[in-house]
This record gives sequence, structure tokens and C-alpha cells, in this order.
Amino acid sequence: MSTLNYFMNKKIIYIILIIVLMVAIVSSGIFFYNKYRLNKKNAIQNDAGNPTNAEFQVITLPSEPVTPPQWYATDKDGDGLTDDEETKLGTDKWEPDSDFDEISDKLEIEKYKTDPLNPDTDGDSYRDGLEIVNGFDPLKK
Repeated sequence: MSTLNYFMNKKIIYIILIIVLMVAIVSSGIFFYNKYRLNKKNAIQNDAGNPTNAEFQVITLPSEPVTPPQWYATDKDGDGLTDDEETKLGTDKWEPDSDFDEISDKLEIEKYKTDPLNPDTDGDSYRDGLEIVNGFDPLKK
């Protein structure tokens, strides 16, 4: 056997060993990753008592249609003014604070007597809500 054949055979054996070793490393990585993922999934299910994936959850729909609460039909924004009152005042029936001054429309009308459509009723460049929080009168400059 010549020296060249000897080194060629040895080189082929090393290449085969390297390939086998790489396949073993990749296979063990895949095995341990799947094992970790399965253990994590089981731990989550055991903690919650139910599967976490939506595909395993049973969703039951009510047998009768759900009706909105009574106040929703008359006061959609929940600020205490009925939708009819808001329409008469020109305020937004979907927004509890139509002028975004941090005071609800009902409080502006009934308690503070400020304009629910103007964030600065007295025109002094301070919002009504800011004046009230700081102890000032939102109706006086």
C-alpha cells in the first residue's frame, strides 16, 4: 500500500467521523429542544388547569342575545346625561367629556356651571379642569 493511499483512506475516515459527529450533535439538539418545549407546555397547562392554546379551548356562546345595560340605551358615554339631553346641549353622546377639559359634561352643567363645549369657559388660557383642581374659579379670569 502506498503512502498516498494510506493518507487518502485516513482522510476519508476523518471526514466520515466528522459527519457522524455533526449529525449526532444536531440530532441531540433537536431532541432536547423538543423535550424542553413539551415540558414547558405541560407546566403551563398544569398551572392554569386548562390548555393555553385557543384551539383547545371550548368557547360557549350565550343561548340568548345579550342586551346592553339599561343605562347604555339612554346614556351611551356614562357621564350622567341622557342621550336626549346631550343632543339638546350639543355635546357628544359617546364622549363623557366633550371638550376634554377633565370635567365630565354633567359636572360642568350641574355643579360648576361651565360650558361643556369650551375647555376654557372664562377665556383665561387655563382649562376648566386645571383651574378647579388648583382651587381657582373656572368662571372668573
